[in-house]
Amino acid sequence: MRVRRGRRGALFLSGMGEIIRREQIAPKEQAVLHLAFPTVPVAHPDQIALSILDEALSDLGSRLFIRIREELGLAYFVGTSQFLGLEAGYFFFYLGTDPAKRREIETELLQEVANLAQKGITHEEFARARAKMQSQDKLEQQNPSQIAYAAALDELFGLGYAYGQTRRDRIAAITFDEVNAVAAKYFSSPHYVLATVSPE
Repeated sequence: MRVRRGRRGALFLSGMGEIIRREQIAPKEQAVLHLAFPTVPVAHPDQIALSILDEALSDLGSRLFIRIREELGLAYFVGTSQFLGLEAGYFFFYLGTDPAKRREIETELLQEVANLAQKGITHEEFARARAKMQSQDKLEQQNPSQIAYAAALDELFGLGYAYGQTRRDRIAAITFDEVNAVAAKYFSSPHYVLATVSPE
């Protein structure tokens, strides 16, 4: 797999098949599944929307938690996260399940991601995620060492030491439609990696 740069600094993954599957047998009690979609580097404008999606899909009130864990009883834990690199990144969904339910939960997770790409998150999910991010930021701004740490990292990443305020302004200004456009852009991609560690 190679990374090549397109216009306006956009990054594309080339040499990647439509679906990459990796499975590993390990002496574990649970099966753990990661579903990852290639995204963009840390400085890309889409990262704000991706962060809101991550927040909306990760808490105990998220659609993934309610549908897969509470309603279907298929997972011990479920959520999302991101890897933010200087040249590229990825957004991934993860869960832990009974090994006997591994195939069933894989199908359900792929369907949930397809629904997300087609319909996006709801207005309620968007508002809750954005409010939570803004609240967390206000708490961090009360800690001088956290402010200095974040400013130093932002400078090293090429974002500039004042990026914290730029990010706050962008979070406040971003719209519901922008976030769902980003969900459709990345989660409807046929290029993803599905990795599983299971005892069988």
